[in-house]
Formats: sequence, structure tokens, C-alpha cells
Amino acid sequence: MSIEKIQKERGISEGDSVLDKAQFAIYGEIYERDYDFYSKALDLDEDGLRGKRILDIGAGSAIFAKEAQKKNIDVTAIDPMYGLEDGIKILKTAGKKKYPEPAKSVEEQRERKKWLPKAACAIGKDMPFRENHFDTEICMLSSFFYSENDQDLSDNLKEAMRVLKTGGKLYIYPFLPLAVNKEVSVMNQRDINGSADALTQEFFRTLEYMRRDGAINYFINYPKNPPNEKGFSEAGYILIEKLSIKKV
Repeated sequence: MSIEKIQKERGISEGDSVLDKAQFAIYGEIYERDYDFYSKALDLDEDGLRGKRILDIGAGSAIFAKEAQKKNIDVTAIDPMYGLEDGIKILKTAGKKKYPEPAKSVEEQRERKKWLPKAACAIGKDMPFRENHFDTEICMLSSFFYSENDQDLSDNLKEAMRVLKTGGKLYIYPFLPLAVNKEVSVMNQRDINGSADALTQEFFRTLEYMRRDGAINYFINYPKNPPNEKGFSEAGYILIEKLSIKKV
């Protein structure tokens, strides 16, 4: 089923709010953002993730965080949906282990509860974390992807850099020119000039300013073993490395 058909069936239109669009992205099940998808899309090194604090911005059903737990990888998930009753239900059930029998001991029950990841209700441009807290941040089909103007992009970038440690890395997927392609995007993304290209250019102007100021370095990469997932198989990602505590 095409994205356009699902949008029509679910009543999603260009004028809907970002939160409505985020809900659609989860309920529409356009993509399965599981551990395998993240790993392939971002060339993640499993061993390199262990022992680090990882933040998944706009995590949705948090399947990546849940599966990462099984690998002893510490992931905190944030999403505005966690402030809604339906959002909490999704967080608690999507991708959850199913146990055929009740736990036989308190210890076993405690282990089962660990399946629910650390999570907070928040948006990418206003996160409830202290400065320099995370080693790695991932923004997978979220936040930057949903930004509708250059101010949104700037605010999300400032906040991501604030809570990221010096020497830390921010992964943004997909590479923005694809994110604003209406044929593969779950929303009709706009910017102040009505041009998707202008929004992308403004974002990279900001990155260049930060790079020249010595605050960051950034790279555009294409995964070596990309996921084969409905329109995103050829997408690249942006990798931003925080080099100093300079403000955006």
C-alpha cells in the first residue's frame, strides 16, 4: 500500500500538526525501526555502543531501545507521543517480549520489567537532560525529518548539541534531500520559501558555520549494507561530531 493511500485512509493532510504526523508514522507502520534497521542505516558498531549513553530522539515505539537492551546497550528514548495514553500503550507493547506463563519469582519479574527502556516525553528541541550528557545521539526518521522551517532545524540542532558530550556523535537519517522528497516522506514538508531545497541549504549553512567555528565536524555517509525498506534503501545519513562546547 502506498504512503499516499495510507494517508488518505487515515485522514492525514498537509495541515495536520507535527504530533499528528508522528502518530501516523507509528500507526501507519510504514517502516520498522528496529535494531537491524538502525545498524544497517547508520553503520553502527555494536561493540562501540556498549558502555555509552545513547539517546534515540523521536524513538516512536522504541523497538531499537528494547532490542538494544538485550545486547547490554544503554539507550534512552524520547518522543512526544509518550505524553499520550496511546503513546504509552505503544511504548509498553510494541516489540515487547511475550511470556506464555507468569514469572516464577520476583527476580524473574524484575528481569522482565527491564524490557521497558528508559523513556521521556519530549521533543527534539526541548529535552529534559543536562548538558554534555550523551555519548551518542540518533535521530532516525524524526525531529529534523519533521522540521517545517529553518528555525525548527536550528532549534533541534542546538538542543542536540547541548546534551551531547564533547567528542560525541549525532546521527541524522535520512540525509535531508531525501527527507524532503514528498514521494518518500510521510508528511508534506515545507519551509519559509516553499522550497524543500532551500530548507536543506539553510541547514547546511548552519553546519558550515559551526564547522568553521571549530564547534563540529560533519560527514555525509552512505551505509555499506543499507536496509531494504520501502523507499529508504538508497538514503544516506549525516554524522556530526561535537568538537567543542561552543554554542550554535
